[in-house]
Amino acid sequence: PAAYGSTFTVAPTASSGLTVTVTPSGGCTIASGTVTMTSGTVDCVLTASQAGDASYTAAPNVVHTVVAALRPASVTPDAASKAFGAADPTLTGTLSGFLAGDNVTATYARAAGEAVGSYTISATLAAAGGPGVLANYSITSNTATFTIGRAAQTISFAAPASPAAYGSTFTVAPTASSGL
Repeated sequence: PAAYGSTFTVAPTASSGLTVTVTPSGGCTIASGTVTMTSGTVDCVLTASQAGDASYTAAPNVVHTVVAALRPASVTPDAASKAFGAADPTLTGTLSGFLAGDNVTATYARAAGEAVGSYTISATLAAAGGPGVLANYSITSNTATFTIGRAAQTISFAAPASPAAYGSTFTVAPTASSGL
């Protein structure tokens, strides 16, 4: 099998020494003897032919089928975190194994929730050529953890009038930055 996007060379010969032509069909192309797999799902059929000349009859065509294989690729979100009550950071990650020309992109999102704890980050993939492009890949979709940690808080209050006389009363009104 040959994976989507892979290349290999072919150099058929004829017993006559005459030039052999190779014609591709299915999931491949050929240029200057180099075959490029253009599909991970459609097999490549290569037909070698030689028309003969004044001294030699045409050779029988030879057909070889190269089985198409999916190209391995993966998407891995980066772990991220924030403090309770803060805005979410921009989520990022890494794509690997995808062909540059397929313009595969990922949108990263996390499970909903704002309570302190852990949430799963996952990715949704898109390709400029449409969803059919992704069918050429065997994609490993990894996840990461988004952590919401407890927020720091401070307590403040106005100092009571000083000096205070023995037995006198006064009011203190402390406040917490968290509003608790």
